[in-house]
Amino acid sequence: MTTMYDIIYNCRRLLCVALVAIISITATAQSYIHLSPYGNDSNSGTKEAPLFSLQKALNLAVSTTSNDTAYIEVAAGDYYLESGACLTAPTTRPIVVRSASKEKPRFIGGRKIDNWEQLNNSLFYAYIPEAVWGDYTFEQFFINGRRATLARTPNSGFYKIKNIEESVTERGKNTKESFAAMRIEGDSSDLAILKDVWAGENGQPKVSLFHKWNNAKMHIDIINKENNTFNIAGRKWGDHYMPQSGSRYFLYDFRHALDTVGEWYMDYTNGNLYYIRLPEEEMSSADCVIPTIKKFISFKGNPGKEIENISFKNISFQVSKFNVPRAGLYPFQGAADIGAAIELYYAKNISFDNCEFVHCGAYAIWIDRGCSDCKVQGCLIEDTGAGGIKIGNPVMPVDFASVAKGNIIDNNIIRGGGKEVASGVGVLLMHSSDNSITHNDIANFKYSGISMGWRWGYGASAAKNNTIAYNHIHHLGWGELSDMGGIYTLGEAEGNSITGNVIHDIASDSYGGWGIYTDEGSSYITIKNNLVYRCHDGAFHQHYGKENIVENNIFAFGNKYQIQLTKEEEHNSFTFKHNIILQNGGRTATGKWFTAKMDIADNIYWNYGDTLSFCGRSKEEWKLQREKSARFTDPLMREPLADDFSFKKKRAARKIGFKPFDYSKAGVYGSDEWRRKAQESNDVHKEFQQRIGR
Repeated sequence: MTTMYDIIYNCRRLLCVALVAIISITATAQSYIHLSPYGNDSNSGTKEAPLFSLQKALNLAVSTTSNDTAYIEVAAGDYYLESGACLTAPTTRPIVVRSASKEKPRFIGGRKIDNWEQLNNSLFYAYIPEAVWGDYTFEQFFINGRRATLARTPNSGFYKIKNIEESVTERGKNTKESFAAMRIEGDSSDLAILKDVWAGENGQPKVSLFHKWNNAKMHIDIINKENNTFNIAGRKWGDHYMPQSGSRYFLYDFRHALDTVGEWYMDYTNGNLYYIRLPEEEMSSADCVIPTIKKFISFKGNPGKEIENISFKNISFQVSKFNVPRAGLYPFQGAADIGAAIELYYAKNISFDNCEFVHCGAYAIWIDRGCSDCKVQGCLIEDTGAGGIKIGNPVMPVDFASVAKGNIIDNNIIRGGGKEVASGVGVLLMHSSDNSITHNDIANFKYSGISMGWRWGYGASAAKNNTIAYNHIHHLGWGELSDMGGIYTLGEAEGNSITGNVIHDIASDSYGGWGIYTDEGSSYITIKNNLVYRCHDGAFHQHYGKENIVENNIFAFGNKYQIQLTKEEEHNSFTFKHNIILQNGGRTATGKWFTAKMDIADNIYWNYGDTLSFCGRSKEEWKLQREKSARFTDPLMREPLADDFSFKKKRAARKIGFKPFDYSKAGVYGSDEWRRKAQESNDVHKEFQQRIGR
């Protein structure tokens, strides 16, 4: 006979079983997946049986239909990778990839080299059998955290082209694509090193060509020893990109160029990697890595099937490769056509927080077409082959849904780029809208710090409503490329703003090292509360554009001049009010300031050295013919020549309606350690000044 007690007991028992089942299901859905440098992808991914690869962990995380967050816990240590991770199917649950401790685990896209043999006092070699088999090539080598120099000549600086000719023929009857052979003549002493080298012997030498704002890298096909020429072949070059007599170049990647400390060369005929060590390096204990992969992560979604809600926290990504294609790397502004170590395509809400991207072959991160609400915050991007971060695509999107938009790049240190392709940009915004680029420290690139827009002239552009604010941008150019800016813009850009940035020490090669550079068609941009100083050509330059607002800025100490306007048009070029323009050499203004249409008033102009000079005219003519309310008075700053632009007294500023702003807000924020990390050493500043001859 069943009693009431039995019924209650059985109900309690069933309830307990149900609760255990629910807890078990919940725990499984939560999915704590563990990685270890000593793990194995045949394991289950538990803490006791961890996996090794990020790819396996991501596959496991997306294999369930649960909506609960999957946590991929990455144990500290070094993960030497032979392949990157790729997702193509849409994700169904949030995924967090994070360090299991305070220490950053390192995903290293390379392999260690420790089998060094000594040939003489400083020359060492390591045998790499895979290189002989022909399926393993690389053009970077890292030793003790430093990118070594692939053998080149000259060892520093550049040669100059004496003469150049391009011969163009049709590739085929049914195509418009042209084939071109380019013959480059150099000085006989410069090319003497090629006398005993020809294509196919000990590798194929390459040439790195520099022209205006671009850098091309090509294989040398023919060496003519009799007339000091070499040939490169491929498609026809565009007129804007064509090198000229006087353009700079260097030769590299051949055995005869291996002649100084810190250089290396890979001989694929015998499988030996050669390296001439620095005096302080001990090869038996050196940390040497050659790259194995181009990409750490590739998320490739599709419209309506985006990959979303994945975050990376406290992870270090180190070493990826970039090889010059066999057809050559043709010039392309901003190196916009090359890839990145992290590539996102149709992805939403992907974030990188407190991560590192170091020793990348090309760009570090590319937030490409169809990406939205992605974030890079509190990260270090250092020593890249090209630039730091790209957002959008150089091809105009066909619809707004495919525009990269609403992404945030905040509080990052982005420095030391252009190591393989000099034209890389710190942050490159192409056809992309509603992005926020704030509080970053961007330094030591060979080209522009931030580039916004991808439309030359007037017409449809997707680069709208972008905010560039409170960034510290400095030590750019290094005298290698021209036509660049600390912040560079293109095209019609409704809603774009450039506010609160500090920009200084911009040095071009022959021309065009500007602080803020509104280039072709730049329009409807608000430029306000920026401090710009010590730029090679000038602090502000507008090539041509319309209805820009330039107010309440400090433009100071340009080498050639302070402000420039190149082209006058029928419409209003800009509003230029309440600015303070300081100089200590050079001219005050140059270009079309007297004739172009603009709304200009209430600016201060002051020279700490000689007299003011406005497009070759006097300050009296400027006041009479251009700006009646101009003031030529000391703005009473504390020590502007020593980079202190704060005010001793504000009466002069008040008279023109200038509102003092706190320029110390520019740059990174957070802990003292993070802020110190962003500071340039005095050695870097001295090297920069020496490089540009100041």
